[in-house]
Amino acid sequence: MTNINAVKFEFANSIDTLKNDIKKTVLLQSSESSRAEGTPREISLDVINIRPTPDMYPEGNYPLAVLLEGEFTSVYKDRITPIELNTHADKSIFTMQIVIADGDIAKNEIQRGKPLGLGFDRFTGDTYGNKVFLINALNYMLGDEELLELRNRIINIATLDDAKVETGSGLYQFLNIVGTTGIIILLGWAFSWYRKRRLR
Repeated sequence: MTNINAVKFEFANSIDTLKNDIKKTVLLQSSESSRAEGTPREISLDVINIRPTPDMYPEGNYPLAVLLEGEFTSVYKDRITPIELNTHADKSIFTMQIVIADGDIAKNEIQRGKPLGLGFDRFTGDTYGNKVFLINALNYMLGDEELLELRNRIINIATLDDAKVETGSGLYQFLNIVGTTGIIILLGWAFSWYRKRRLR
């Protein structure tokens, strides 16, 4: 899915997939700058005093939401039933399911006893893409693909790489100041030369 804001999770687990006939599509994954923590895990507020570095995140891109498509085998297949059932099915018809690593994706925050908009963070004032993601997921499973194509049109906007900007900011500042000044001086000299030549 494209054209949606970052989706907010509270405490997410990574999703492991199995090799079988079910088609799996990862809809949401963590960034490259993420890591998995084992459980049980002690959580301390002192972590805010630790400056993160890239080597602290050797892995990343953990699957957080996966779309499953196919015919699912019943968990009760080949089990002895206490009564005889004539209408049981060992396999489903073609079915779609979405598995999400955190149920808080659909949780509204409460302020003064009233629910806030889905995805709105009352502490930062940011609105995350939880609502749009869930609507897109439901539209896809209901077969409204035209709506998805319209909503997910890709508009390419040039963005700067934050890591490269931070490491090469001095060079870019030098080029901005010296390069711009040099171009202005060169244009002034060319204009002056052109005027003198024209007035001869």
